Amino acid sequence: MKRNDEPNEVRGRSVGRNRDAEPARRTSLWAAAVVVWLLADVHAEGSPPSADYELTFGDEFVGTVFDTNKWAVMGSPIRQWNPKITVSDGKLNLNLVWLDDINYWSSGQIYSRTFQQRFGYYEASFQIIGDTDEDSDAFSGFSLGQPHDLYGQDVDRLEINLQETHNTYQVKTNLQDWAPEHKSVEEIYPVDRLDLSAGQHIYALEWTTDNRLMFSFDGTVIRELPDEKWTPEKLDKIGSLVPQEILFSTWVQFDPNVYRSKLVGKRMEVDYVRVYDKPGWDGTSDDNWSNVANWGPDGVPGPGVTAMFNRSSEESTVTLSFDTEVRAIHFDTADIPAFTIAGGAGHSLLLGATTTENGVGGITINNSVTQSQTITADINAQQSLMSTAHTLIYPEWPAVP
Repeated sequence: MKRNDEPNEVRGRSVGRNRDAEPARRTSLWAAAVVVWLLADVHAEGSPPSADYELTFGDEFVGTVFDTNKWAVMGSPIRQWNPKITVSDGKLNLNLVWLDDINYWSSGQIYSRTFQQRFGYYEASFQIIGDTDEDSDAFSGFSLGQPHDLYGQDVDRLEINLQETHNTYQVKTNLQDWAPEHKSVEEIYPVDRLDLSAGQHIYALEWTTDNRLMFSFDGTVIRELPDEKWTPEKLDKIGSLVPQEILFSTWVQFDPNVYRSKLVGKRMEVDYVRVYDKPGWDGTSDDNWSNVANWGPDGVPGPGVTAMFNRSSEESTVTLSFDTEVRAIHFDTADIPAFTIAGGAGHSLLLGATTTENGVGGITINNSVTQSQTITADINAQQSLMSTAHTLIYPEWPAVP
């Protein structure tokens, strides 16, 4: 979340990024926008950009019970940071509730209780908070963030905002590197005449293992990283390798009384959230790292790419057939066996190999992994390296009166 007292860069973008090269695309988007604007209650559905993606997490919010096995509520001794949550009509509702005794709104955040993932495709359909004004200062957010048990600790952390706005006619995306100093570049995508508080819209992010990020709105890519602000060099320098939680949040940031009458009864409505990833190593052929038949749809990982070990495999020994360059190695899911990455014939793992001169690489073991993972190959550091083996400790938030 962006605090009001922290500077950041803001960039604007109009519908249709290249007006000469993409007339058909711009016309198509505008036509779709008009239809959705006129029929705001149409149920929105999306899908991953490729059939190679497989579902890893989701919630359709069926019934009337908030699933506390999937989600946790961020509590606080400050009462306005405790969202009032209901589930009804197939939607999760984060309700704004005025608290007379403290003269403030109750709002806040929920996050995936144990699920965390790095890379993949993230998608949610929701309706943001809105009122009769274009700008209400009642924020709605859908983000990826660091695990909550790491808050307050001295660790590098990353936050990716797929939508974080108080303006009902804009999509605002952001990539925030919080340590060792806060770097943030927002980008605003205006959707003229399309009131995002009047119906469901789909917000999504594709995050590939070569560290590219594509933000989309209702099926159209609206922002791609790296770009001239978040260059490949800057992205490579982000030190956080920690997998991300899924976050939904609401809050009233400025004077709580200014829009009080217009915000009574307002809420953020989430229709669904779905998360996918692609298979990495599957070892279907042999133990040879360099054999493309042993890897998923993205092929053999190389410089600037994170090698994924995230599926069950009959071949748990992975042998390097020559000195092998990758940016990082990522172990994920409870399905993987106890892998051993070995250096055949004395070959080394050239870890931290990026496509730029400076960067960060390393090894990550996600909290879902149940088996020990072993690397016996010599590791030759190409850049600064980090090792992350995160075991989730669920924080006990203070009781709220």
